[in-house]
Amino acid sequence: MDPLAQLSDIHLPTPVHQYPIALGWWLLAALIISALIWSILKFRHYKKSHKTKIIALKQLQQNPEMCAEDVLLLLKWAALAYFPRKDCAHLYGKSFQQFLMRTLPEKIKEKQRLDFKEQLQKCTNSFENIYHKNSEHFVDSNVNKLANTWIRLALPVKNKSINVVSANKELAKAKINLKTNKNALSTSSKGSIS
Repeated sequence: MDPLAQLSDIHLPTPVHQYPIALGWWLLAALIISALIWSILKFRHYKKSHKTKIIALKQLQQNPEMCAEDVLLLLKWAALAYFPRKDCAHLYGKSFQQFLMRTLPEKIKEKQRLDFKEQLQKCTNSFENIYHKNSEHFVDSNVNKLANTWIRLALPVKNKSINVVSANKELAKAKINLKTNKNALSTSSKGSIS
């Protein structure tokens, strides 16, 4: 007779359940879920804040022969999307040029700032003639380059309060100087008349 045939089977202990899961696994799952939610929210914020910039750049790329008036209107539209209406809606000509220069981020390289300033100077006629009644619709590649550069560098605004506050301070100083000059002129003209 075979001695192994008399042996009974090995009895295994009951299996250990995986539940309840240890606290560390719950913490890891919560961390992963919160990181995923944070990433989704950041991505949605990024897309929302860059939407106008992307649309404006596509417009410039799709219409390289866009007339200067339309390019400047596109610039104004992009500026209105990122800056308060009271700060940029009324601007045109030189004041709009100064606004574009002021709203460039401070972190850009000095060479880029100087190149942008040169482009602005080349486009002065286009800025001045945009709202003239008899202005011709002409294509100005300098205006297209300027718009492309400003949209890429200045939008979306990283620190809106600094740019707008500095712009408002400069505007307030200019208004005060203008009032002071008017008052000085009116008093000097009154004194010379009598």
